[in-house]
Amino acid sequence: MTEKGESVKFDLASHSLEELVAAKVRGFVQVMGDAGQSGLYHLLLAEFERPLIALALEQCRGNQVAAARLLGINRNTLRKKITELGIKVARRRGRPPRIDVGVGGGLRVREGMM
Repeated sequence: MTEKGESVKFDLASHSLEELVAAKVRGFVQVMGDAGQSGLYHLLLAEFERPLIALALEQCRGNQVAAARLLGINRNTLRKKITELGIKVARRRGRPPRIDVGVGGGLRVREGMM
């Protein structure tokens, strides 16, 4: 168990994203539960959504349509989340790479687009 504020260190190559998230969230859930807090689901969801959306927007150079496609959500939903989560959108020059959802749901970047 880690102390509050102590970071959990992992070899990223040998752990799944699910394992990494569980390790980071475990201590937080315990501390919040011990303090009698409630509403963790929405709190943690917002904490995960904010960087996910910000990174998608960064990857797509601020293009909200492309970021929504990358995330697999409707662009209006993305815009609502941007407003709700207070995310600043900076539009960068240049066309974002085209993201396609491949067979089986896998993502791939079209060749020559990066």
